[in-house]
Amino acid sequence: MSENGRSTYPGILDHWIYPALGELKQPEITPAEISTLLLSMQAAGKAQSTCIKAYTVLKSLFKMAYLADLTDRNPMDKVERPKPRKDEIKKPAEAESWTAGELKYILARLEHEPLKWRPHISLVIDTGLRRGEACGLKWESVDLDAGKITIAGNLCYTPAKGVYLDTPKNGKRHSAGGRGAPAAAQAGTGRKWIVPFCFQSSGQS
Repeated sequence: MSENGRSTYPGILDHWIYPALGELKQPEITPAEISTLLLSMQAAGKAQSTCIKAYTVLKSLFKMAYLADLTDRNPMDKVERPKPRKDEIKKPAEAESWTAGELKYILARLEHEPLKWRPHISLVIDTGLRRGEACGLKWESVDLDAGKITIAGNLCYTPAKGVYLDTPKNGKRHSAGGRGAPAAAQAGTGRKWIVPFCFQSSGQS
């Protein structure tokens, strides 16, 4: 389980699952009661992703209980995975990327911003990196001669652990190249061997 999951799931247990099902013995819990809990979460405005996390927690708990012969059935076999509410369903026409005109405007405005922002934003635009992957980029992963970078980390944050370096979201290292890759070098020109990350916090970039 990821660090983010370890941070999120206890809250789901404390705020939703225990209050609704905590007084019941496991063999007494029915699919209908679990479905009612998940529907109540959606009715309270919780995002589909949060409801799916609750579904995942319950599915894991009941699977472990069933495999350990603590119960003779798994009610989650009859519980549907939460679906998005109507207001969460995005229309196919709704794009989640910038248009060519928007990109042109951003790049033009970027020329007037401090140097520390130019390579960072250029890198994200040109390669499509996630924010955490860009922030977690280290100099050891930058090949200036080839104009390529290796995405080997993802900078994350949880209240319990603070800022920490994790693996990329898909769990695999991958490479990227293009105009943004050599642009990353601007962030630490002359300091390549002093700081590990290409993009440091204020005063270090």
